[in-house]
Amino acid sequence: MAHHRQVRHHHRAAAEPVPQAEAEVEVGQAVEPELAVEATGVQRLPPTDGQHVALQRVHLRPGALVEVADPLLAADAVVELASASGSRRVPVREFFTGPKRNAMRKDELIAAFLVEPAPGPQQFSKVGTRNAMVIAVCSFGLAIHLEKRLVGTGIGSAGPTPLRAVEAETFIQGELDWEGRRSPSEATITRFGELVAAAARPIDDVRGTAAYRRHALAVMARRCLAWAWATPPHSWGGGARSAREGL
Repeated sequence: MAHHRQVRHHHRAAAEPVPQAEAEVEVGQAVEPELAVEATGVQRLPPTDGQHVALQRVHLRPGALVEVADPLLAADAVVELASASGSRRVPVREFFTGPKRNAMRKDELIAAFLVEPAPGPQQFSKVGTRNAMVIAVCSFGLAIHLEKRLVGTGIGSAGPTPLRAVEAETFIQGELDWEGRRSPSEATITRFGELVAAAARPIDDVRGTAAYRRHALAVMARRCLAWAWATPPHSWGGGARSAREGL
């Protein structure tokens, strides 16, 4: 049975690093690199009051969960919901039921989300008007599970709810060279980006047009796939990569 790392929203002012063997961590504790999804196109803020930067923007309430939903979808994470009568767990892919609607009952709060230690390279990319503290124009998360030969995706701010690009996942799982780890062809990467863009259901609003969102998602999907597939095992989940060039 797979072990999960559990991230809770309790604050701990003076944190100590969490040993890798520990089964769960809390927001405010330092997090092993394997838990953190690599951020693309953003700059990391310095730690504050002992908090690890990978968790500083995780606010476990329904509205804010939308902003981190794509990497959670890609990693097939689980949301833990709690009430006076007990707790239950819901896969993130089943949590969002519609615009401003979710699977929470009236008496429930989000207690935690659970993510398996990264079984392979992961990437997260977003487009926004600035590097931090801004709602994304659109965003994309990617997680590669090498042992199971699976690829997970998550699309944010480009639909009525956070979305998975299921057709793109199926396509790329059949195209990747899982044994030899050869780089996918340009045609394969381009097709993956097209399928991700096609899975989006964007609208025009003050942050961007539907056409721009689809274009940006195709670009981010291509980059995330290429970067993730080229990431050596010792670097899984570590460091930030800035994409300065335009979309």
